[in-house]
This record gives sequence, C-alpha cells and structure tokens, in this order.
Amino acid sequence: MRSNDGSFAALLLIEGLDETAVRDALHHLRKTLPADDHAAIDDLPLYQLAFSLPKQLLPG
Repeated sequence: MRSNDGSFAALLLIEGLDETAVRDALHHLRKTLPADDHAAIDDLPLYQLAFSLPKQLLPG
C-alpha cells in the first residue's frame, strides 16, 4: 500500500487453482460474517492471472 492511501481498510487475498476452489473458500468465509454481508461476498468479482513459462527456459 502507498502511504496516505485511504481507499480501503483491509485486503483479503484468496488464491486457488481454479474458480471452484476460490468460490468454496468464499462460501466458507461467508459463514463467518453477519447475514447483512452475505450479498457482498456473493457479488465479489474474481480476477484470474495466468503465468506462462516458455519450455526452452525450463531446466534441461
């Protein structure tokens, strides 16, 4: 975070190998929150990042 950045109070990062795993983790998190916050959890966008390593860079 940058200094003097007041855009949000906290950040929770959940990583998973596929969307199903991340949605399962969010569903588990949802159980720990008040009912008023459930819709916010259900509407969270997921971001995907793919890492690709060219075969020629792998150890021989």
